[in-house]
Amino acid sequence: MKIKKRPERKKLKLPDPVPEVFYRYEWDNIHKKIKLVKFEFIAETPAGYWIQEHCIESMFGPLRFESKRWIPKRSKKRFAYPTKEEAIKNFFMRRKSYREHCVNHMKGADHSLREGRILAEKLGVRVPTIPDYKYQSGIGAILV
Repeated sequence: MKIKKRPERKKLKLPDPVPEVFYRYEWDNIHKKIKLVKFEFIAETPAGYWIQEHCIESMFGPLRFESKRWIPKRSKKRFAYPTKEEAIKNFFMRRKSYREHCVNHMKGADHSLREGRILAEKLGVRVPTIPDYKYQSGIGAILV
């Protein structure tokens, strides 16, 4: 009985070298500044990369937990990027989206306050006045 050999697997060839470090910019709400988070390359798959956050060691142990994350090679939205330029562009897109969500929530809250004020007047209940905001594209909320 003849045993057949497995055919050799073809290795995926990529035009660019695999980066050793991936980057992600995040907003630090406590210190009110943008911080750069670096991730180390762990492994490559045909469709993406496994990365792990750099862990800062202290005398009390690691300050951040090391968690692995998979990111796709070919995608518009990724968690981390191989260059700082791509990472900062992604940061601006995420913050812009966050800002739009916040403005929509404020508009909803303003609408509910107006409706509540009308209902309170009908019931004869006094409610505190709350300043109104005007929303302008590209600027945000302005106190009127």
